[in-house]
Amino acid sequence: MGSRSRAGPTSDGGVHPAPSPLDVAALPPTGVCDLTTTGRRSGRPRTLEIWYVVHEGRLHVVGTPGPRHWLANLAADPNARLRLHEPDLDLQVVASIVRHPTERARLTDTAWRVRPWYAAQGSTRADWVDGAPMVSLDALSGAAVS
Repeated sequence: MGSRSRAGPTSDGGVHPAPSPLDVAALPPTGVCDLTTTGRRSGRPRTLEIWYVVHEGRLHVVGTPGPRHWLANLAADPNARLRLHEPDLDLQVVASIVRHPTERARLTDTAWRVRPWYAAQGSTRADWVDGAPMVSLDALSGAAVS
């Protein structure tokens, strides 16, 4: 998905900023955020409140196993808006679906460790590796939202 970001030339001759990793050093290992995607059919903003997880120096959004509209929206258009609740931060981001099984397994372990609620939901680790929605988020440089 990262290759489908809107970085580069725009139709009006401008340039979209390139994505870069978020500076997660000051963030807690998990917290609440609002993620606003673009509806893949409606084209309208769709916002959900969800937990984020900091994993191996990157910010990720994960969910329990199963299909999710927010993931389908990001697959269609990886550009989104991220608003962290603590600390208060609002950014334009580009999502990349985490697909590699080894990376998904490590991210599952991190999510279960920092947010034990995930592990208590009745799905196995294999269920998570095979079917949990997982994305990493990169900021569009210079794209803070006021």
